[in-house]
Amino acid sequence: MDKVTKTVKAFYQAYPYPSGIPRSGPASEPRVLLERLRGPRASAGPLKILEAGCGCGLGLIAAAKRDQESHFTGVDINPVAIAQAQERAAGEGLGNLRVYPADLLSPEAIESPAGGFDLIYSFGVVHHLSSPVTGLLNLKRLLAPQGVLACMVYGRYAREPLRRLVEAIDLAVDPSLSVAERMEPARLLAEVAEQTLFKGTAWEGTSRVDDIEFADRCLHVHEQSYDIDSLWALLAQSGLSFAAWLEPDDWSIGLFEQAPIRSLVKTLGARDRYKLVEMLFSRPRLELLITRLDG
Repeated sequence: MDKVTKTVKAFYQAYPYPSGIPRSGPASEPRVLLERLRGPRASAGPLKILEAGCGCGLGLIAAAKRDQESHFTGVDINPVAIAQAQERAAGEGLGNLRVYPADLLSPEAIESPAGGFDLIYSFGVVHHLSSPVTGLLNLKRLLAPQGVLACMVYGRYAREPLRRLVEAIDLAVDPSLSVAERMEPARLLAEVAEQTLFKGTAWEGTSRVDDIEFADRCLHVHEQSYDIDSLWALLAQSGLSFAAWLEPDDWSIGLFEQAPIRSLVKTLGARDRYKLVEMLFSRPRLELLITRLDG
């Protein structure tokens, strides 16, 4: 295990994520996601589903309860979170769910079912890896030929206000201190940002979130964010291909209401349209569906 991975593991052992109930949305319906890309037959019968980076397992357990015909697997680098997930799963009596600790950068750490997983979730994980390409290559190896990877990485443009706060914290609060020691002065700086950087952005209220969420946003030990070009490059290096946005309406031409600008946008290729949306609208998360280039 490399130094960055050890540091990230220690961070999440101290601050197991998430602390609340995961938000619901298209990602919470595995069969709907598969049908969108592969048609109804793709979701017929029991599915094999992996959450790579399941944390405390809240979302995974909810999905396993809804679809007890399918088989769910959850892995996370944090043994503290995995222990919590195992306890929750045992309390629910779920026979279709298995969770265990694993490092996504270790090729053999995750057991692959026969034929691979039909659907893999990896939300908020890739951007914390010391080698995102290695992580995605390993997930690709686990994916069935016609499988789908639902992924979320941080969006660079919309995170600019948060990045500026993080840089301010690093300037004013000794980075060699522990996360716990930095928490209080960092919150004081976040209170200033509420009146300046964060007004009208997705980051309003950051100074008031619980310690786990605050640490994840403002005191993380390793992360990176992506724009459309760097994300597409990462996928190409990993032998993967963009298939669709998880929330298509968030990236559609319909966002441009006036006819002249809509006509202009229509002249652009799909990738350039996405770049334009990314630049003009707030997209803190890039949530997408990915397939294998050879699938």
